[in-house]
Amino acid sequence: MKSILYFIAFISVVSLYAKDCDACDRTIKGRYVTAGNKTYCNRTCFNKTLPKCKYCKKTLTCKFYRENDGSALCQRCHKKKMPTCMHCSKKVTAWVTTAGNILCKPCSKKTRCDECHLPSKKMRTLRDGRHVCGTCEKVAIYDLQRAIIVYKRARKELKAMTGYQTAKSPRLVMCYRDELMKKLNSTRKLDTTHGMVRGYYHYAERIEQTSIAGKVIKEKKEIKKSIYVLRGMTKQHLILTCIHEHMHDVIRMKFTRLEDVPLWVNEGICQYISAILARDYSMKKELVEIETQADPVYGDGYRYFRKRLGANNWKGLVKWMKTIKLSAIPKSAPKVSLKKKK
Repeated sequence: MKSILYFIAFISVVSLYAKDCDACDRTIKGRYVTAGNKTYCNRTCFNKTLPKCKYCKKTLTCKFYRENDGSALCQRCHKKKMPTCMHCSKKVTAWVTTAGNILCKPCSKKTRCDECHLPSKKMRTLRDGRHVCGTCEKVAIYDLQRAIIVYKRARKELKAMTGYQTAKSPRLVMCYRDELMKKLNSTRKLDTTHGMVRGYYHYAERIEQTSIAGKVIKEKKEIKKSIYVLRGMTKQHLILTCIHEHMHDVIRMKFTRLEDVPLWVNEGICQYISAILARDYSMKKELVEIETQADPVYGDGYRYFRKRLGANNWKGLVKWMKTIKLSAIPKSAPKVSLKKKK
C-alpha cells in the first residue's frame, strides 16, 4: 500500500474572461477556483473531481492512501485496514514479515523463537544458541524414541505420496545445531545465512575387494545411511524435516542420475515434497516458511519447482527427474516469484 499526500491548490480571482467550469460546464461568473490546469466555478464543483474512500465513500480533500489496485483510502479507513503485530497486537503502518509473521519494528528486534519465529517473555536458550518459546517448548521433541515415531510416520507418508521407498531406512540421529553444522560442513559448503538447516542426509559407501594375483575374486559393498535432525523441534517441523531427508534417500537410491546435479535441485525437490505434506495436514505457518525462505538453495530451489509444476504435482516432478537434460540445469536456481499477477 502506497501513501500519497494530496495537495490542493485553490486560487480565487475575479474572472476577467468568460470560462467554463470543468465539472459542470457552466460559464463562470465572478470568483472561481483553479487546480492544476482545471478551472471550477466553486469548491463544490472542485470536490466532485476528488477521489472517494473505497470503504466509507467520503470525499478525500487531504492526505489519503492508495491500495495496490489503485483505489483510495482515507486515513481512518487506512488505519483500520492495517495489519496487527502478532506479538504486541498493535496496529502497524510499517512492519517486518518473518516466516509469515507480521511484527512491528520494535518487536522484530526482540529475541525470537527459532520454531515459531515470534518474540516471547518465556524463552529457553538451548546449548547450541537456539531459542525456544514456552509455547513451542511444550511440544518440542528432544527424546529419540518420540522422534523415531515421527520419523517412521514421515517414511510412510512419503511412500503413500510418491509410491517410492528405499529397501532400508537410514539410521536416525538427533543432535544440536553445532553438531549438525560440523557434520554438514565436513561434506559440503552451504550458505545458511538466510535460514536454519534442520536436518541432513548422510550416505557413505565402502567397497572391500579380495584379490589373488591381481584378479578380484570377491567384492563386498557396505552402505551406511544416516539422517541427522535437530533436537528441540516441534512435531510439525520434525515431520517436515524427516520427509525432506527421506526424499534425499529416495533420490540417492532411485534417481542416481541426479547424483551430481547442483545442490539446489535436490534441496528444491525435497522442499517441494515437504510442502505437499504441509498442505495435506494444514500446516499453514510451516508452509509459508517454506514458500518464503530466502535461502538461494532451499528457497529458490523450492520456488523453481513450485512455479514450474504447480502445488501438488508428484507425477510432473518424477517426469522432470527422469527426463531433464542434465547439461541444461543452471548452476544456481532461477529466481522466480510465486505471487499471482493481477
